[in-house]
Amino acid sequence: LETQQVEINHLYTQLIKSGAHISNENNVNAQEIKSIYVKAKVCYHNSVLHIEHLWRELSHLYVANPSKYVDLPRLAAQHMFDGFNVELLDGDANLINLSWIKAIFSELNRLMEFKKRRIFVLSVMGVQSSGKSTLLNTMFGIKMRTSVGQCTRGINMQLVPVEGRREYDYILILDTEGTRSPEHWGIMDYEKRDNQMATLSILVADATIVVNPGENDAATKEILPIVLMAYQGSKLAEDNGGRLSSMMFFVYNRIDTNQKGKLSNIIRTLTQSLVGAFKTVREMGGCVVTTQNNFWPR
Repeated sequence: LETQQVEINHLYTQLIKSGAHISNENNVNAQEIKSIYVKAKVCYHNSVLHIEHLWRELSHLYVANPSKYVDLPRLAAQHMFDGFNVELLDGDANLINLSWIKAIFSELNRLMEFKKRRIFVLSVMGVQSSGKSTLLNTMFGIKMRTSVGQCTRGINMQLVPVEGRREYDYILILDTEGTRSPEHWGIMDYEKRDNQMATLSILVADATIVVNPGENDAATKEILPIVLMAYQGSKLAEDNGGRLSSMMFFVYNRIDTNQKGKLSNIIRTLTQSLVGAFKTVREMGGCVVTTQNNFWPR
């Protein structure tokens, strides 16, 4: 497996250098590299076994016979309570096992002794290999898996206890699969998968960190309006009075911080793009979005 991962990392570097990620069908060499890369990733994912695969199988057993496997959600909740992550969204089937997730949260409530615990939900999203898992690991001292190319599959959640704050007792972290992954380009409905992933990541969270690698934030500008359109008319929007309450933080990495002028232009362009998207959705009779232009280079 280690040899396969090294090969995948090498192919991913060649893929980016060849320009295959731009989906240039006339570039035969780039398309050939992309084909080899995709086959290598499929082979790797078919041969690797992570703990989320074991929990996934246990979840199916529980759903099939809840009375017989009544202890499984309690074990999964304890697994989370001990600081490990549990899969929220199946990255292969792109589905949520709702009965299983509800049972886990019910058991988490028991572990918290039925006290009124305040949980802050923080999600992270961005294109593949933008450094999402690495950022979470650095911020919270956790150990999300990281690698070159796609590592996170679906959405994983992890519970982190908080000390010294009055606002909340725990942070529920949602680590989301990267969008615009090379292995999904050209596959039917791959953009729909990205939009669904981003919508779930943003709308269930109290705050979302959007990570952009370098100056290219085109994917962010394309996906966020789709999220707003999905939000309008939903039960969540109805419960919130049509107001989008999620906070969003935009992180740009791999940028020369000495070029403050370029950073200011990037921020200005992003702000104008988002405000335009918000106005469009509002005119369509969608949600009420409050924008604050308190962006600044860090």
